[in-house]
Amino acid sequence: MNPSENKPKLFIKKAIQQETVLCAAFVLAAVSSLIIPPDSAYRSYIDWNTLLLLFALMAVMAGFQKLGIFKAVGKKLLSRTRNTRQLFMVLVFLPFFFSMLITNDVALITFVPFAVIVLRLSRQEKQIVPLVILQTLAANLGSMLTPMGNPQNLYLYATSGISLPAFLQLMLPYTIASGLCLLTAILLMKKESLDALDLTAGSFSDVSGQQENAIPRLICFGIGFLLCLLCVAKLLAPAAAAVILLVYLFFTDRALLKKIDYSLLGTFVCFFIFIGNMGRIERFCALLERLLTGHERIVAVLSSQIISNVPAALLLSGFTDKYTSLIVGTNLGGLGTLIASMASLISYSELRKQGKKLDTYSFDFKDNDKNFRANAFQPSQDRPWVDKMIAYCQTSHQYLECANADLYDYLFEAVDARDLPCMADVEASMLYFCKRVAASHKVTLTGECADEIFGGYPWFHKKECFDTDCFPWSMDFSPRTMLLKDNVLTLLPLEEYAHAAYAKTISEVPVLDGENKEEKRRREISYLNIKWFMQTLLDRMDRTSMHAGLEARVPFADHRIVEYLWNVPWSMKCKDGVVKGLLRAAADGLLPGEVLYRRKSPYPKTYDPAYENLLRTAIVETLSDTRAPLRELIDMGKVLDYISQPSDYGRPFYGQLMAGPQLLAYLLQVNYWLKKYDVELLL
Repeated sequence: MNPSENKPKLFIKKAIQQETVLCAAFVLAAVSSLIIPPDSAYRSYIDWNTLLLLFALMAVMAGFQKLGIFKAVGKKLLSRTRNTRQLFMVLVFLPFFFSMLITNDVALITFVPFAVIVLRLSRQEKQIVPLVILQTLAANLGSMLTPMGNPQNLYLYATSGISLPAFLQLMLPYTIASGLCLLTAILLMKKESLDALDLTAGSFSDVSGQQENAIPRLICFGIGFLLCLLCVAKLLAPAAAAVILLVYLFFTDRALLKKIDYSLLGTFVCFFIFIGNMGRIERFCALLERLLTGHERIVAVLSSQIISNVPAALLLSGFTDKYTSLIVGTNLGGLGTLIASMASLISYSELRKQGKKLDTYSFDFKDNDKNFRANAFQPSQDRPWVDKMIAYCQTSHQYLECANADLYDYLFEAVDARDLPCMADVEASMLYFCKRVAASHKVTLTGECADEIFGGYPWFHKKECFDTDCFPWSMDFSPRTMLLKDNVLTLLPLEEYAHAAYAKTISEVPVLDGENKEEKRRREISYLNIKWFMQTLLDRMDRTSMHAGLEARVPFADHRIVEYLWNVPWSMKCKDGVVKGLLRAAADGLLPGEVLYRRKSPYPKTYDPAYENLLRTAIVETLSDTRAPLRELIDMGKVLDYISQPSDYGRPFYGQLMAGPQLLAYLLQVNYWLKKYDVELLL
């Protein structure tokens, strides 16, 4: 069952997460419009010259980015780097100088992903976070120098009427001091030698050289940039530059128009409306002017920490004429909190996307896409669902696959890890995958135990499991005893032992007053799972992971969760008949609905007939050895008859996974364990 999702609610939530500043500006504009209803004065609020020049500049920068100009320059500079200090020098000062001309936003959007790729190529992933922090500081500091360095400069430059030379003279000392601080920080770093960087990798392909008409387009965008410079110098109306670029892109590259940051333009419009309205409220004006008078610079710095430097510049400029103080204050204020500069948010977003994605893994078996057989316990393959989750969560994912030869070899190392025969190739593959994960990580999270405490297994739902008087995951003993010698069956009361263990556990089950017969039985099944099945899986996870040098943490096994859910009514756990309905409901809105309500499918196993043939050959060879300790337990004739029959993958003899091939693998493990520990059988 998949309940209909509240699309408007999800849309609003996503919009707030992705465009927080724009949403806040819109709310402020809307609220202020309730105080000052729209009238003819609203037209005077909007600074169209700033908006049009910002549009033109973003259009040109999008064109340069698409041509790969900035990365081509970076690639050229990096070709001569020989140590980490030189590497940082190039990667930090690229956004520092480029931000003076292409804005701090564009500089970071371009050079942060570029830097992450470079660090990976040079095996310096540990430096990703410090480098991105320095790049963010560099872009914000370098952009101080020029009017087109950042949006607030562009606005304050246009509003103040200050000349271009005066603006440069005002900010030059701060820019020089900033550059020296960045240089000092890099020189204080430990210098490590680097192998020659392979800048021919696919991530550094020469984009400009691959595009048709690259040179003519470069010339056109160069002319567009010149038009923007003429606007900054107040020699050309911004409307002219915006119209020329709009017409050019409309007829040559409409897709590029989608790359423009319209949310930034919308933020400006909303703040213009808010500031215009608040400027018509006398008490608010008087209060803000009192706060600002004589403290313009420090107020600009502090307000930038709360509402970001662009909104701070827009807001404060309406209540003071000390524009030089606002220019300095909003630029320095951008170096504070994460939201102090919208450029910092860009770095944070890029870092999450490229440098610090959540690492995830999925496990499967080689060629399972060809050999998989759907059955009642495993209705579908995992791979399509894994792909949906990767696309939704944007994780850094690795598809791990285990081949037949590795799976067979790990059967015996799994016995070493457990000190006992175990769940055959299920446990062997888990050990193999744990080793693969441990190569990159030392701690991981797993989803073990959710089925035990939320009631996900088939035996929580099937009538025959309620009616049986034994462990519900192992109701049929015949597959577990059919290969044993007759004298072993006589000597070892296996079924009686299991029934005694079952009866003892049932006698311990806490009873809740007022429960009917069905709920009492379901509580017994829950208790059996926690005491037996869950312990087996926890021990399996702990042994395989620690043997591989990996710490696997199991959040669902937290005793507080187990204790809390023990008395949760089944009508809640399985609301409307949905398996694990309570857990699914808790994750509603956090995962795609089709994934969240996928029919349960357990840990994967191989369906490759070649693997089964490998096991058949191995078991025959083992039993042909007169010294094999397994011969004392297993009837050779029964085994030969068994392996001549088709396998039944959909009829497990234990749990959900231990079917025909796993029985053969288990017998091989038993033989290995008997030999390794030199076990003497007294039969």
